[in-house]
Amino acid sequence: MSEIRILERYIYPIKSFPGLRLPKMEIDEKGPVLDRQWMLVDENNSFLTMRQRPDLTLFRVSLGNFVELTWKDGDMMDFGLSEVEGESMKVKIWKDEVKAHEVSGEVSEWLSSKLDQKVKLVRMDDDARRAFSEDDPDSSTRFTDSSPVLVLSKASLELLDMKIGKKVATSRFRPNLVVDHLEAHQEDLIEGFYIGRVEFHFLKKASRCRVIQVNPLTGELTDEPMKTLSEYRKEDGKVFFGSYYSTKGMGTV
Repeated sequence: MSEIRILERYIYPIKSFPGLRLPKMEIDEKGPVLDRQWMLVDENNSFLTMRQRPDLTLFRVSLGNFVELTWKDGDMMDFGLSEVEGESMKVKIWKDEVKAHEVSGEVSEWLSSKLDQKVKLVRMDDDARRAFSEDDPDSSTRFTDSSPVLVLSKASLELLDMKIGKKVATSRFRPNLVVDHLEAHQEDLIEGFYIGRVEFHFLKKASRCRVIQVNPLTGELTDEPMKTLSEYRKEDGKVFFGSYYSTKGMGTV
């Protein structure tokens, strides 16, 4: 296991909404606490992300005793960390169906009005289990795409910046951890690392979609960084940047 220093920690409380940088991160049996705890679904209870709605990046999220959302026009809405109403329902994310509750009709209506699309904000039930590994049915994650933690090295980011000729916002890549003491893309090669009582185990390289092309400030699609990454990080038709890890143990990192 490699020794690694964490430089930046992020969670994304609502899937595909902007993230929050944390001074410390709590890890439980499903990964970073409150990371992708909530998710938007459409009228078919199927998940919505920036792939379909790049304008999700125009919300601002803050977290305290409440989750507070601010739209680009300054209008605000908040809800409690455990707030739900109605009956448990099954929501769809990729090939999975997961138990969740709607947060509230008021919050869903507010979001629907901003997006001009009927949506619901749902919270994953605390007793819901969603395996991220077919080989390990006991594995569990929240509303992540692939695994509990996305790791990106500082050196990988710096190499990309050098190739493009300017700094690319880290937020485009939505990492949970930005780490040091690795060479560029060495996060793809190590078996894992540990921080305190928590072990991080390599699962697979992270293939990238159009989400990294969304300007986090405007919601507009740009050619970069996908264009440059395609020149040196493309394998079998996919572009890879960063790596997915599982966690073992609970604690603060």
